[in-house]
Amino acid sequence: IYRNLEIKAGATFDTHGPSGGGTDFNLTVTGHCHILDDAILTCNDSDVTLGSLDLDSGGTVNAPSDSSTNGLIITSQYGGDAINGDGNWHHNDGKVTITTPASTYLDIAFGGETGDARLYDLVINNASCIAIIVDNTRILNDLTITLGKLYEDDAAVDALRVDGDVLISDGGTLGNNTWTADLQFG
Repeated sequence: IYRNLEIKAGATFDTHGPSGGGTDFNLTVTGHCHILDDAILTCNDSDVTLGSLDLDSGGTVNAPSDSSTNGLIITSQYGGDAINGDGNWHHNDGKVTITTPASTYLDIAFGGETGDARLYDLVINNASCIAIIVDNTRILNDLTITLGKLYEDDAAVDALRVDGDVLISDGGTLGNNTWTADLQFG
């Protein structure tokens, strides 16, 4: 889809097509994807690439599963956010990769971070990316910083917990010398 995708209240966008069954179709939205209250994006086993993701408090994302090749890739930002996640998130053991080539915010608390309303795997992979978490953040499996940086918005408040491995390549950076909030790693 060229440009933007807005999923309206009461609507479901399913990568299996309108019947919700059958073949997984990959989805690419070059611009902003906005999921309104009472709207659903279901990604199944598809690879999904979005410019940015804005999830309203009553909206739902059923993220790509671990059976997809690339999971969910965010390539840009909208209003400073790569992800503005106020709604319901179901991780499906899948991966989210941020390739935004700029400083950008990750609001990934997803309605208060309960149950599977957290990211499962998070990858930062662009040398120009400075991804900034804006709330207490928990990643249920692995954090990988291949290229780029992962920082915090408020060094004294924004805690980070990674239940799995933290993998930082030569081109990656986690935090800076001002991050004083709790950091917990697998």
